[in-house]
Amino acid sequence: QKTINTLQLYYLTMRALWADTPENEATQEAIRYYSDQITSYRHSFSIYEKALAVQFFHRSGKTVYATELLKSLREQALYHPEKGMYWAKLRSSWLWHDRPLAIHVQLLKAFREAGGSTNETDRMKQWLLNQKRTNQWDSRLTTLEAVSALLDSGSNWLVPENEYRFSIKFKSGYQKELTPESILPGSGYFRIDIPVE
Repeated sequence: QKTINTLQLYYLTMRALWADTPENEATQEAIRYYSDQITSYRHSFSIYEKALAVQFFHRSGKTVYATELLKSLREQALYHPEKGMYWAKLRSSWLWHDRPLAIHVQLLKAFREAGGSTNETDRMKQWLLNQKRTNQWDSRLTTLEAVSALLDSGSNWLVPENEYRFSIKFKSGYQKELTPESILPGSGYFRIDIPVE
C-alpha cells in the first residue's frame, strides 16, 4: 500500500543530491523503503509529485524511470504557439506546492535536469512569462522559484540576437565609432551619448 507523501518525496529528492553521505542503518533502511515506494507508485502521483520523482530518479541514476515519467508528462502537456507549453487543470490549494505556478516551476526544473529539450523549456518559460503578464504571482516563494527557473533553464533570452555598430561622421570628415554606454539586458534598450563637436 502507498505510504509515501509529498514531504517524504521532496526529502528524498533533495537527499539524492548527497547520495554518498553516510547514514546509519535505520536511515538507510527508510531510504530504501521510500525509494521502493516511489518506484512502485510513480504512476499514481500528482503532477507535482511526478516532477519530484523525475528529479529523484535522475539523481539516483535510475534514468529509465525518469525518462518514462518525462514521457508521461509530455503527453499530459498542452502546446500553444502563444501560450507555450503548460498543463491544464492545475487547481490551486492552500499548500504552496499545490498551486499552478509552483507546479509549473517544478516541472520546468525536472525537464531541465532530466533531459527535456531546450525547445520544451523555452516553451515552459513562455507560459511562465505569460502568467506574469496577465496574473499576479501568488507568493514570494513562488516568485523566487519562477525567476530562478527562468534564468537557469532553456536558452539565454538576455543575450542580444544582433550586435549593432554605430558610427558618426562629423563635418570635419572625422568619423568616430560609438559604443553603447549603458545596456539593459533582455530589453533591447541601450544608450549612446553623442559628443558635440
